[in-house]
Amino acid sequence: MMVVSGGMIVGTPLVIALGLIALVFLCAVLALIPQVGLAMGKTYIDDWVIRPQVCIALRTRDARMDKAVRTPNPGAPVVYGANCIAIIRAKEEVDRGRVVFATSSAVMLYDPRTGDVRRVAIDGATVKVIGEL
Repeated sequence: MMVVSGGMIVGTPLVIALGLIALVFLCAVLALIPQVGLAMGKTYIDDWVIRPQVCIALRTRDARMDKAVRTPNPGAPVVYGANCIAIIRAKEEVDRGRVVFATSSAVMLYDPRTGDVRRVAIDGATVKVIGEL
């Protein structure tokens, strides 16, 4: 009995074409990942660094330990607050601003009054959380 391999001849180009289509689709999806990250970073900076009118208030130990869940009143406006810090070296304040992002050796600070953004080294410095700029 003889086996005809006609199915193999027709099937191989089809499999290759489908594989190429899948590869192009995968490349397109992978190319979107940096765009999604960029959009999320921009949204974070707009909502939590630029938009807030105030710095996050400092809380006492008792306030931090309070486990009561407080739900906002329906219809109450959402109040955004920024993380604000002061950089202190040799007991003298060097800089202050809103934290954009930080690493173990530097912090990016935003000044809402001037729109200035600075990278400040924090090696050997004290970073103090402050309640207002």
